Amino acid sequence: MILLDTNIILIPAQFKVDVFEELKKYDKLCILSQSIGELERLSAGKGKKAREARVGLELIRIKKSNIIEYSGQNTDKTILNYAIEHKCKVATNDKKLIKLLKDNNIIVFRLRQRKYFVEE
Repeated sequence: MILLDTNIILIPAQFKVDVFEELKKYDKLCILSQSIGELERLSAGKGKKAREARVGLELIRIKKSNIIEYSGQNTDKTILNYAIEHKCKVATNDKKLIKLLKDNNIIVFRLRQRKYFVEE
C-alpha cells in the first residue's frame, strides 16, 4: 500500500502528471482523512493552490481512492505513524517528511524532474 501525502495530490494540477496512474503500477493507493481535510481547507481559498487542491479532491473522488481514518494532530507525524504501524510506503515530495520516513526505514516515492516517480 502507498500512502499519499497532501503535496502529492497537488501534482496533477501543477505538473500534469497523473499521480494515481503512475503510482498504482506499484501498489494500492490510499490517503488519510487528515490529508483530505488539508486539501479542503486549501480549496476554500483563492488562487493557484486553491485550484490545485480542487483538482486533487476531484481526482480523489473520480479515482475512488481509499480514504483512511487515522487520528493524529500533525499530518506529517500521522503519516509517519501510520506508515510504521501498517508497514506501508509513502509518496511525498516534502523533504522533512522524507527524512523522517527514511530514518524509520519507510520506502518513499517522490516525483523527479516533474515527470516520473522514483522509489527510495
